[in-house]
Amino acid sequence: MASRVSVDGARGYQLLVKREAVEWWGICFFLLFSSLNIATLMISMVLSLVLLWQKEVGALKILNLLTLRTILNPGVAIAIENLQGLKWGIILLCSVYLILCSIRLRTKHKNELVKIFIAILAFAGFNFFSSLFFSTLPTIAIARLVSYVVVFVGVVVGVTNTYQRFDWVAWLYRMFAMMVFFSIPLTILPLGYLRNGHAFQGFTNHPNMFGIIVAMFVALIITKLRVGGFRSPKLAYIAIGIALIMGVISKSRTGVIAIIVLVLFHVIFINVPLRKKGLMYSIIGLALIYLTLDSPLVHEIEAFFFKGHYHLLFSRIPQLEGLVANFMLNPWFGSGFAVPVTSYRTFAFSWEFIVEPGNLILAVLSYGGIIGAVFFSAYMSMIYCLGRAKSRDAFWMYFAPILISMGEMVFFSSNNIGIFCYMFLALSLDLSTPKTAK
Repeated sequence: MASRVSVDGARGYQLLVKREAVEWWGICFFLLFSSLNIATLMISMVLSLVLLWQKEVGALKILNLLTLRTILNPGVAIAIENLQGLKWGIILLCSVYLILCSIRLRTKHKNELVKIFIAILAFAGFNFFSSLFFSTLPTIAIARLVSYVVVFVGVVVGVTNTYQRFDWVAWLYRMFAMMVFFSIPLTILPLGYLRNGHAFQGFTNHPNMFGIIVAMFVALIITKLRVGGFRSPKLAYIAIGIALIMGVISKSRTGVIAIIVLVLFHVIFINVPLRKKGLMYSIIGLALIYLTLDSPLVHEIEAFFFKGHYHLLFSRIPQLEGLVANFMLNPWFGSGFAVPVTSYRTFAFSWEFIVEPGNLILAVLSYGGIIGAVFFSAYMSMIYCLGRAKSRDAFWMYFAPILISMGEMVFFSSNNIGIFCYMFLALSLDLSTPKTAK
């Protein structure tokens, strides 16, 4: 009987692997087919809804694949911005469906999430009030606020409903690995440097985008390593090394700094004998001492981070000054959620008003002032504390979105890679070993 059970288990695992392989080939076909022209893009986006037969898992896959499709290199794929309305329709459809699935949450999960959701709704309510009365573009601000809250809550509910039967860390790892490693051949082709001719962007639409994608990939590697997802830890460290090199050639300071910070925290918290940890600390100490010396390598490092300027944030000064100016206009209530401050006030809606805040902390202060920042800090702290109480390994999934948003503020952008950030935060809440997924 035991032998029969083991045979059935082996067959079930083989079927699962085959099914996953077929699905990933289908994903690759979806990306290639959608890249040809507007017609194939529209067909692919509509057909992606077939994944809803997998219920919450399928809805989350659709959201992540749309995000991936959004950031593809325009030299490889036609821009999805040509179908903004359809894209938003699918995003909101999947997000609302996931929220409705909250009725399936177990009592334990409902009790855990209800406080967080109340805090998020308080944040949303305050920013609704602030945007309505103090923003020069209230309609756009409220629309962006709703899109953020609906998608964020939907992703959190979806991951909480499915994490015990589906290994989201492994799934995201495969998707990010595909983005990073498939980009390696482009290092010798002009297509990989399409944006500005010198910084590597791989299969993404911007070098800075590639840099933060690589940083998020490193967070996934470390998380997967710490929960025992690698048969050989050496493969994980090789992957981290490759990712760091790819981050450096992208010339994304945000991405490289995030990678360094994530790896350093991994070294600090790694569970190894004291002798090995002492060796690691010694290497880090020697590296820091070396950085104080006058050498060609140190000059190269300085050139990378300072980019020829006298301080690290020189190229961000216009963005940061704009955020500070917006904050000073109304320090308590802010100037509207995720919208610029214009010289006129209008309730008209448009896709044209783009804001590039550049830093999460200043963005939150600019959008909702000090009060809005307090509400934001409240629910983000609750997410961290709940995730940390369940697993120490939630740390990397939680901090990766925050780190990248300190230099490339994508956190509130559900239209960009905000959905990746929400997936990471949701997983930091529910990080554990799935019961059935491998």
